[in-house]
Amino acid sequence: MLGAAPAYAHTGVGATHGFAFGLEHPFGGLDHLAAMIAVGAIAARFPGRAAFAAPLAFVSFMAFGATLGALDVPPNLLQALTFNSMIILGVMLTTRLEGRKLLALAAIGAFGLIHGLAHGADAPQDGDGVAFLGGLIVATSFGHALGFACAFAVARLNRPSARLSSLVASKRARRS
Repeated sequence: MLGAAPAYAHTGVGATHGFAFGLEHPFGGLDHLAAMIAVGAIAARFPGRAAFAAPLAFVSFMAFGATLGALDVPPNLLQALTFNSMIILGVMLTTRLEGRKLLALAAIGAFGLIHGLAHGADAPQDGDGVAFLGGLIVATSFGHALGFACAFAVARLNRPSARLSSLVASKRARRS
């Protein structure tokens, strides 16, 4: 017990490099999945083209943070910042953002930077690191789209007309 090495949460099992690892990595932990879905769900609350701003801010700053990941940021600090960003994203999901969109985008960009720093610290420091980052960006964008779609579906189900039409459809199905 005294000679045990620290357990690293992001090293994966088997090969930990390349595009495929970057693609699968965000789906390997609930923290990653929750962050991606939260950003997408927050984006769904923005009107029109502004809905693309939150995922774009997160992914852009995540990529920038990952490139800085070779910096020697203390792992405990990264874990604390990542954990706190998850709490704030949860609060953002439950509060009104009208009039605070710029503040919300700045926070989402900062959280992307924090998550990127953590990913960059774990990424290979060679050409495979670039491929890893590419996979990570694709997967994170997909996760944001998933969060957006979930928020859109929930909002659609909460509309009175949607509830009424689904009720009528289920009554018709029972009669058949």
